[in-house]
Amino acid sequence: MRAYFVDNKGFFVGVREVKEVLPGAITEKPPETWPPDVPRWDGTKWIIVNDYRGIYYDTITQEQHTIDELLKESDPAWTNELLPEPGPEEKVYWNGTAWKIVAKTAEELAAEKQIEYESKVATQLGKIFVQLAEADDPALPVALKTAIKALKP
Repeated sequence: MRAYFVDNKGFFVGVREVKEVLPGAITEKPPETWPPDVPRWDGTKWIIVNDYRGIYYDTITQEQHTIDELLKESDPAWTNELLPEPGPEEKVYWNGTAWKIVAKTAEELAAEKQIEYESKVATQLGKIFVQLAEADDPALPVALKTAIKALKP
């Protein structure tokens, strides 16, 4: 005969062949639903419980939380503000049904433009310094100033 065993919260933990029913053993076979669900003995019958163990993301802060408990309400990290998938890499907010991208501010756009400009300047300077190293022309400092002026937005 098979005996099914549960933990102190009623969750199925294993099965053994036995000659007689042991205390705490259940003879009724649990439903085969896992994953993603887990069978739980309620004292008289098996019920199906969602398995919420895993990684979740806060809809406000986008912080990652790990849920270790089968009963999500038992886990101190659980709140109803958690989702199983993170928001996009961009600035976002949760509108109750989906992640929405926050429009960039004028300051953020200006900072991106400044970074792009500085990158162009660095690239052009690198090319000019290579020319300076390879040539012995007194006109090159003028060329350097001209190149930098051409890069300004």
